[in-house]
Amino acid sequence: MVRWITKMLYLFVCRGSGRKTVSHLSWNRSKSGKKACEQAKARPEMIQSVLLLLALTIAALPASAAPVLRYVSQRTDRAYLREGPSYAHRVLWVYRHRGMPFAVTASYDVWRRVTAADGTTGWMSASMLSDRRTIVVIGKGRAQIRGAGGKLVGLADMGAIANLKSCQLRVCEISARGIDGRIDKSRIWGVGASEVFR
Repeated sequence: MVRWITKMLYLFVCRGSGRKTVSHLSWNRSKSGKKACEQAKARPEMIQSVLLLLALTIAALPASAAPVLRYVSQRTDRAYLREGPSYAHRVLWVYRHRGMPFAVTASYDVWRRVTAADGTTGWMSASMLSDRRTIVVIGKGRAQIRGAGGKLVGLADMGAIANLKSCQLRVCEISARGIDGRIDKSRIWGVGASEVFR
């Protein structure tokens, strides 16, 4: 695979000769450019090194910039967040709350790169995760949970976890410990800001 990419990169950069024009942009290959291509052809490890550096740079990009693919929740009593997608990688955190929501931002084999509510990012085995939707309460003070007619039916402390049943633009319906009701979406984490579902 690396050899194939190296060949494609060489062909993309070095093939052809003279001046090439695309729209209002042009590229004129100089003698020094030709010499560099000849050196790269003679020493393909140079291009491989560039590819490796590029891959490491992409891997080092902040995870916060990665788009959320979906939300999941913790399946097991203990879930291990690792710095990479294998059991050989160091454990960063151990989560001990079943149902804790995570945002999945990438997948590799049986591993998922996830982000927690506090922004902590790492890799977790898919076996420790469930597709069941949950939320965690965020913000200062207790969050109000209201039932039919807007009646106050409960208060949720920061860090409380609840099952997510449905969402509108501004509120979501949750269920926890026998209490069902609606909560302001701004007070929970584990759902997209514009996500709506029943």
